[in-house]
Amino acid sequence: MTDAAPLSALIDLAWQAHAQDRCAPNPAVAALRAHAPDDALAQGLAATFEGRRQLWLGDTAAYEDALADARRHLAGLSPAHPGRQALAMACDDLATQWLHRHNRADEVVALLTPWLAHLAPPTHPLQTFTLLHRLAVAHERLRQPEMALRHHFEAIQTARATNAPVLLAIALGSLGGYQASLLDHQGAIEHCREAWSLCADTDQWPAIHVAGINLMMALSGTDQHAQAAALADRLSAWEPHFNAYQRWVRSAFYGSVYQRAGRLELAQHWLDVSLPLCADPAHPPVEWVWGQAAVWTDQGRAREAWGLLERLRQHDPEGFEGATFPADACRLHDEAARACEALGDLAGALRHQRRAATLGEQAHRRAAEAQRLALSIRLELARLADQRDRALQEGRRLAELNTALAQADAAKTRFLAAASHDLRQPLHALTLRAAMFEPLLNDPAQHAMLSEMNACVQALRGMLDSLLDLSRAEAGEARARPAPLDLRDLLLRLASEHQPQAESRGLQLSLRVSNALPPAALSDALLLESLLRNLLGNALKYTPEGTVLLCARAARDGTGQPFWRLQVRDSGIGIASEHQQAIFEPFVQLDNPGRQRALGQGLGLAIVQRLARALDHPLSLRSAPGRGSCFELRVPGHAGLPASAAVVAATLPPLPRPLHLAVIEDDEGSRRALAGWLRSQGCRVTEGEDARSIEAVLDTLPALDGVITDLQLAADAGGDGVAQIERLRRRCAHPLAALIVSGDTRPDTAGRLQALDLPCLRKPVDLAALRQWLGRITPQHPG
Repeated sequence: MTDAAPLSALIDLAWQAHAQDRCAPNPAVAALRAHAPDDALAQGLAATFEGRRQLWLGDTAAYEDALADARRHLAGLSPAHPGRQALAMACDDLATQWLHRHNRADEVVALLTPWLAHLAPPTHPLQTFTLLHRLAVAHERLRQPEMALRHHFEAIQTARATNAPVLLAIALGSLGGYQASLLDHQGAIEHCREAWSLCADTDQWPAIHVAGINLMMALSGTDQHAQAAALADRLSAWEPHFNAYQRWVRSAFYGSVYQRAGRLELAQHWLDVSLPLCADPAHPPVEWVWGQAAVWTDQGRAREAWGLLERLRQHDPEGFEGATFPADACRLHDEAARACEALGDLAGALRHQRRAATLGEQAHRRAAEAQRLALSIRLELARLADQRDRALQEGRRLAELNTALAQADAAKTRFLAAASHDLRQPLHALTLRAAMFEPLLNDPAQHAMLSEMNACVQALRGMLDSLLDLSRAEAGEARARPAPLDLRDLLLRLASEHQPQAESRGLQLSLRVSNALPPAALSDALLLESLLRNLLGNALKYTPEGTVLLCARAARDGTGQPFWRLQVRDSGIGIASEHQQAIFEPFVQLDNPGRQRALGQGLGLAIVQRLARALDHPLSLRSAPGRGSCFELRVPGHAGLPASAAVVAATLPPLPRPLHLAVIEDDEGSRRALAGWLRSQGCRVTEGEDARSIEAVLDTLPALDGVITDLQLAADAGGDGVAQIERLRRRCAHPLAALIVSGDTRPDTAGRLQALDLPCLRKPVDLAALRQWLGRITPQHPG
């Protein structure tokens, strides 16, 4: 498979070289062949460029070999290959060049028109231009001016977009030449002059060929014969650059221009040059015929002129009207009239003059129609280009906005990671220190106080977990994890937790739970608990007197599926209908203009709404000023309850034997707290900021049983916690158990550790889970 970037660059260089000089060896073609000698796409594209060159050189056999080579490589590409379309288009385009030379315009149109639907990027703009230009010329020959003009203007648009003057000169010159053939002299002069201005002072002979010859004929067609002849003098110096096909056309046009300028000897010279180069000298094209007839008539050889014109008329079933362009037919009748008049055949001269006049009138009417059509097409294409430009601008604006949003999300992710780590550290230390106090207390009142403190720590941990999960849900980084839960147990805990706050405010807090089915709810326990805790806290803050009711009603929907209607009702101040949307915005507090700290920061209901969305639980509100409020949450029911978690005793049994553990943590408070708790459980602990500090003393200590490390460590630690574990495992001569204790809760972190088979506990650590890990690793290295 070819590397797409270098291949694309080589194709671009090949197109540029071909546009500059179509006959010279294309250096990019050699580079394409050498770039990937076994790649069918590169070799096939190289063959198409070589085929174009050989056709311009007039070597038909080499052209046919190149086309066959390109098609062979195309057949070697699978239908799903990303470059197959580009090579197929290039092959068809190359094939139409030969058809174009042999006036098989209908086949050109049939072969290229289907590709119009595939001209958007990644099609190379020069390939697009070539295809449009060839279609325009084919429609000219089929006498279909609307399609010809449309493709000419599309080619001009494409050329302008490439910022390549040589292409734009070719496109403008081609359109000007076609307009001249339609007798639209104003449009012809305008476009041909612009084309000539782009290339007149350059050595870009492909552009000079098209722009110069068409400007010369447009000037001659508007009776500016001296200017046309002067331009012919200048253009003739370029003749060595052109192949036989180009030279017969140009030489015939030179003869016509010099004849009209009265320079008959030079006119005859160029006509003599042109005839042998024709594809069929026995039946020369109309451009040569009317030029030679005019010269012979001027030279007094009117009978020869008439004979030449008569042979042409008899050869074409349509007579002179068989000419492709109206201007050619008019010119043939004009020359026939001149020859008849010189021969004394006045009736014949009059007949041809009248026919020329009639055709001229028709042509001028068609020219006027063509002008209107050209204007209409230009306006339409300008409108489409404007729409495309606006779409591109809007696309760029949206891309910039998406980039900014992605950067904001990345910044938010970094903040959440830092916040998760930094906020959990003190909670982690507090949990461990509180656990160490347990065996030191003898007073039942002190035990009760410690239990309340532990409950507060756990509640704070739960809120921190929920807020971080909510923020990640908003950022699209986390999703709610629904599972069956005992709703009665959850509501009872919440009511008990908030009872002291209610009593302190003189409020009655009541709990009502339906005994009907379903016995369980399906939700994310942490997020749902955080949501209800915020609703309860909000109700207690804004109820001056009376009651707050937490209730759960069982119900079924229209399909019979069970669900819970969880309600938090209060007899508080109520909320007017016009404010019931605003209260869910962050920092909005309707009844706290002084921003009293006791009433919070106005985040509770904002968190409630976002949690409800994350959980996909519909949330509704009924309230009126002075009549209290009722917030209702609809939670799916579930048929079964989860197995009850085993309750770990406050006093843990002793370990089978003391363990020697390494504790790695860059936060001194957390490290000392964890080490202290482990020592209180009978473990021997060696602590440090990184593995190096542990290794420095290992030779004087018993063998390590395991290592407990934070994941995020200081920059000079020599890597994160995983790296510290790997370093100590290399240092020890026996298997070393490992545990990560971290405040990093990102899903990708959890996935990485799971892939490495490293257990992880989230800060603040669950002591029961930590105790279970200690029990599991004890048999691994018996003392």
